[in-house]
Amino acid sequence: MQTFYHGLISSTRESIDATAGGAFLSLKLSDAKALVEKMASNSTAMKNVPSLRRKEEESIISRKLTWSLPS
Repeated sequence: MQTFYHGLISSTRESIDATAGGAFLSLKLSDAKALVEKMASNSTAMKNVPSLRRKEEESIISRKLTWSLPS
């Protein structure tokens, strides 16, 4: 687990430490694995949800197209 942790970029190490409630490397191995698996599944799930900003941009584009069509 140390090799995995030390291979992360610093911002990811900070995130994983915060999620662990302190020092990630102080967790039991089973807890550390469970945390990494949960974070990975949450990350994958979030990739399948369109961002609100993207929806807003699509809405603006749609309105502009509608307004530009001749009546």
